[in-house]
Amino acid sequence: MPVGQRIRPRLIWIKEWTEVTALSCAMTSRANQPHKAQPHTAPTIFVIDDDEVVRESLRVFLEASHYDVEDFCSGEALLARVDGRSADCLLLDICMPRMSGIEALQVLRRKGYSAPVILMTGAASRSTHAQARGMGVRLLEKPIQPAVLVTAIEQALGRGEGGPRP
Repeated sequence: MPVGQRIRPRLIWIKEWTEVTALSCAMTSRANQPHKAQPHTAPTIFVIDDDEVVRESLRVFLEASHYDVEDFCSGEALLARVDGRSADCLLLDICMPRMSGIEALQVLRRKGYSAPVILMTGAASRSTHAQARGMGVRLLEKPIQPAVLVTAIEQALGRGEGGPRP
C-alpha cells in the first residue's frame, strides 16, 4: 500500500480526535463558575500503542474527558512499569513490534493483573474478535469513535453507558 494511502486515514482520525477534544474542552470549561475543590477520583487509564500520534491523541482526548492517563510505547514498557503501578483500565493495541498486545495481556494475566482491558486494532479479523472474546476483553477497531471509546471505558469500569462526566 502506498504511503499516502496509509497516512491519509491516520490524518483524518487525528483531525476527528482534535475536533472532539476541542469540543469536549469547550463544553467542560467552567471559567465563569466558582470552583469547588473535590477529591481526586479520576480513573487511571493506561494507553499502550507503538504509534506516538495515536498515544498522544488518546491522551489528549481522555484527559479532556477527565481521566488520568499514562502511556506506554510497547508491551515491554508496560510490563516494566506495571508491577509498581496499577490502572483502572488498559487500552492496549494489538499490533506492536516485538511483543503484541495479546502477548502482553497474557503475561499480565499470568502475573495476576486483573484490571479491565480494551484491545485496539486497525486490522481486525474474525479470529482476532474470537481471541479477544476468549480472553474476556473487548476489541475496538480503529479509528475509534470518541463516544464508543468513552462508553467502552465506562462499561469496563462498571459505571454504565458512559457519557459526559463532571
